[in-house]
Amino acid sequence: MDHHSKLPYSIVSIWEITIKESLGRIELSKGWKTVKTEFNFSGIQQVCIEFNTFRTLSSLPLGHCYPFDRLLISQAIVGDIILLSPDTIFKQYTVDVVR
Repeated sequence: MDHHSKLPYSIVSIWEITIKESLGRIELSKGWKTVKTEFNFSGIQQVCIEFNTFRTLSSLPLGHCYPFDRLLISQAIVGDIILLSPDTIFKQYTVDVVR
């Protein structure tokens, strides 16, 4: 991914937000339509899950078992993407993280 073009967001994050919203753990005050519109206008680029993501996922050490984080780590490795997270668990993996 070209780090100078658009800010990436993972479809994995959208998936996780959807599950948390459906379980009542979070509320999207402006709704999904507004979120998508704001993403489109702000130049944020969606990163999808590629086949190589799963190949990388299967070879990750099992130090961290949270599936969404493991998918994000795999996407970051495959796509050479910098993760944005306050979670220190990502230090275990060969990914760049901004906290």
